[in-house]
Amino acid sequence: MAQNDTAKLEDVLARLLTPDNAIIQQTAEATVKTGITDDYQPSATAELKEILKSPAVIGQLATLLTSSQFPQISVIAKYDLPEGKWNELMLLLSDYTKNSDEKLVEIGMHVLKCISCNGGETIAQNDQFEDGTRCKALSFISWLTTLKKKSILRLNLVPTALGVVFPILSSTASTDDADLDGDESENSVVTNAGQLMDVFALHLPPESPYIEQYFNSQEPLKTKAALVCIAVVAEGCSEHIRFKLLDKMVLCIGKGIESHHEIVQNAALYALGQFSMYLQPDVNKYASSILPLLFNHLGNLAQKATANKTFAISRAYYALEQFCEHLDSDINPYLQSLLEMLLSTLNNTQISYIKELAISALGATVNAAKDAITPFFKVIVDILKPYISIRVADSGDCFDLRLQAMDTLGCLIRYSNEEILGSFAEECVQLGMNLINEVDDPDLRRCVYSLLAAISNPSPNIIRKYINAIAMRILASIQSRDGLLIPTGDSDGPLSGLIDFDDNNSDDDDDDKSTFVPYLDESLTEVNKLLTSEWENIRKASISCLATLCRLLYVCLLQFKTGHASVVYKTLESLLNTVIQIIKDDPDRMVVIAALVAVEEIMRDLKEDFINQCPNLFPKLVEMIASVLNNNIACQDNSDTPDAEEIDEGIAEYDGLVVEHAGNLLPVAINLVGGNNFAPYFGEISSLLVKRSRPASSVSERSFVVGTLAEMVGCMGTAIKPYAKDLYTLFMASVDDQEDDVCNNGIYGLGLLGEHSGEVMYGNYMAILQVLFRVTPTRGNRCRQLLDNVCACVCRLIIANDTLVPIDNVFPQVIATLPLVVDKEENKVVFTSILKLLNGGHAQVFNNMERLIIIFAAVLSDSETDEGTINIIHHIVINVRQRFPNEFDKVVATMDDSQKSAMLAAFEGNPS
Repeated sequence: MAQNDTAKLEDVLARLLTPDNAIIQQTAEATVKTGITDDYQPSATAELKEILKSPAVIGQLATLLTSSQFPQISVIAKYDLPEGKWNELMLLLSDYTKNSDEKLVEIGMHVLKCISCNGGETIAQNDQFEDGTRCKALSFISWLTTLKKKSILRLNLVPTALGVVFPILSSTASTDDADLDGDESENSVVTNAGQLMDVFALHLPPESPYIEQYFNSQEPLKTKAALVCIAVVAEGCSEHIRFKLLDKMVLCIGKGIESHHEIVQNAALYALGQFSMYLQPDVNKYASSILPLLFNHLGNLAQKATANKTFAISRAYYALEQFCEHLDSDINPYLQSLLEMLLSTLNNTQISYIKELAISALGATVNAAKDAITPFFKVIVDILKPYISIRVADSGDCFDLRLQAMDTLGCLIRYSNEEILGSFAEECVQLGMNLINEVDDPDLRRCVYSLLAAISNPSPNIIRKYINAIAMRILASIQSRDGLLIPTGDSDGPLSGLIDFDDNNSDDDDDDKSTFVPYLDESLTEVNKLLTSEWENIRKASISCLATLCRLLYVCLLQFKTGHASVVYKTLESLLNTVIQIIKDDPDRMVVIAALVAVEEIMRDLKEDFINQCPNLFPKLVEMIASVLNNNIACQDNSDTPDAEEIDEGIAEYDGLVVEHAGNLLPVAINLVGGNNFAPYFGEISSLLVKRSRPASSVSERSFVVGTLAEMVGCMGTAIKPYAKDLYTLFMASVDDQEDDVCNNGIYGLGLLGEHSGEVMYGNYMAILQVLFRVTPTRGNRCRQLLDNVCACVCRLIIANDTLVPIDNVFPQVIATLPLVVDKEENKVVFTSILKLLNGGHAQVFNNMERLIIIFAAVLSDSETDEGTINIIHHIVINVRQRFPNEFDKVVATMDDSQKSAMLAAFEGNPS
């Protein structure tokens, strides 16, 4: 019956779409001439009016949108919805797109496509629609993108949606800078358009057809729209921007900051802040051009500042704060002038919100400078003290200033020491505890907990003195619903204090670990309850905290050697099972990433006990990793993909991060269980990895696959031999990849394969050497890391079988690249190979002895050189001096004092 009704509706619509009025005219004429009405058939229009009265028409129109043989009917079906029936259509679409029946899902998606394509331009251009309606349409597309991203791609909806978003972002309605914040409480059309761009970036492969066009426009609103766009997509498209657009985008941001139009300036500053957060460390190289622009811009704004908040100043400080905080040691050349500017602002302005922004920027500066901030400690503390110690109301500008000052003070204390702090550490603890006892405010508690966590690092004895009061207060905060279940921003609530308090204590101080033991059981219980919170950031923080508590539990077991080992291991196994299940079931990618990181941290701490004491965990771990690689966990979009291997469409960068964090577990797991025990799993896992590296894959995907397989080869040892042939083919092909990251990992893999595969690889040595020295001249100049990797690869072949390596030709090229510059962890391999050739009496070592002695001194005097490498070089240096004392002393005499000291240290100690 339903099919007949749909067919009848299609027939009526078809008659309405007849090119001329012949049928209507014939009907009318027959009626007039004959006067016969008994057999009269109502007109198509009248029939349609009757049909539209039926509630079933919604489903019939939806079906015709996708199944009608007349293309025009698809359009008519959309516009013929009865007045007031659009909400019903949205509900129908919601039901269809979430249905388990694939046919209904497909119908729902096609209906959406028709609505988007035919109505998108109208929504974007017609501001006569109510803002609420336009916001709902954009919000609906955002929701659908997170739910059915693969269908969005297959139906090619993104270009149409972008055609909607960019006109909105460049409309006159977008001149309100408040819209740039993306504050969810601001439900404007512009805010929703920006949020849709963010959703696209987080869930879909990068696509940017309008950005260049809008940047090239002379219209300020279009330039502003392009800047806002690159700002909101910076998180989700960081790799795409980093590899293909960064130089051009930073240039556009710089021009935007210098623009005469305030809306362009503010958008540029917003983009700079976003780039600083998500494009590290690449964006740091622009510091010399960006910081002078920021300093000059802030100086101009300060002259025009008023007591009324302006987005111009907020944006400028936001950009400054984000850019400086992520500079790390690169901030040092600008530290003096930056501090002078910020401290001058705090001393000279009476405007509260500017003081708050300056104090926040000061904290970011401290975080970047770290120990380099020590000479300024007293000056900064003296500036902050008045804002912290005065009595203020529980809300308002002064209260906000106090909170910001406490955050910045915590940053400063974190990089101080007990000698510098003195009695001030206890003053801060007492002040913080008094404040949270007097004022019931979740933001204040967060600041106090963060301050206490900072103090625990340089002054653990002070924290130990107040541990009972602190622990009870933190646990009460975890149990409280206030400020925890309604988090804002990136705040993790009171959990952050608990995590930092434990994790920042010295690993060498057993007393620090034992201090928290009385509260460990209750902490585990309370944190466990939060793993199912409805808020993603609470689940994420709970998992991170749980990992810290698990590690502490294990450390306490080792320290106290109690008789409850079986109970502890059973508890750890249960908690890890919970985390593994979260990885499979949680729909949020950031929660899953936190869980994967937690598993890795616990595995690294437990070492062999992870396998020996919790044997049932390992198969579940491998199964979980395989599920992630196969796109088969809840946070991965596999609901509308019949073929799990279908990855060619490309994936969002955050989806790639989930896979990468799962891959990080593989080398750790192999090291724990051993290559022979992992061999039964290697074939399946490597196959799943290789499937993710295809021509359509992103640079990071290809690099991840090759790099992970290389790491696995290094961990497998000789157990890799059965897989050496296939891996050799993959690594050799990777060396020719146009992207340096992939090429580097391919070279790394070839070296490890040669080192561990023994005779299986002997016949490939010359081919490997040929490809290495073929890529070196063309890529070595632009990628220093490649030279380091080539050097290490050759040295691995020498270690494995130096008789198959033409040492006379190769060795001079090896030492020409020394010392290593980027991959210094490969020093141990390099000098192990040199020691082998020295012990074998190879002439090339003796012919290049002077050069080698200089290299030894350079590496020994490098503070980044690890102890293992130092021991190997000590052995070589002692050997060389015994054999060639005159040559050795002659070269050492030409060195500077630090290198001489490093060389002489080899003879004063007993290298192990």
